[in-house]
Amino acid sequence: MKLIKIVELFDESDCETCGSSYAQGYKVYVDEELILSYIPMAHCYDSESYDIADVHKDTLEYLGYEVEIVQEDCV
Repeated sequence: MKLIKIVELFDESDCETCGSSYAQGYKVYVDEELILSYIPMAHCYDSESYDIADVHKDTLEYLGYEVEIVQEDCV
């Protein structure tokens, strides 16, 4: 069985003009080997932040699965 480890990364920026900014990223390891890296960068404008759903999708695709994300309305 493969061990998948997802490490959360955080970045923050504090600007006197714009205020605080935060960004989240991840590193994904399979059996201790780094396979994906999403480095966060917090800035006043154009911050780089990543969603965990995208990380999960990319990890499954890396492992050979086809992933389809579908939105449905709750009834």
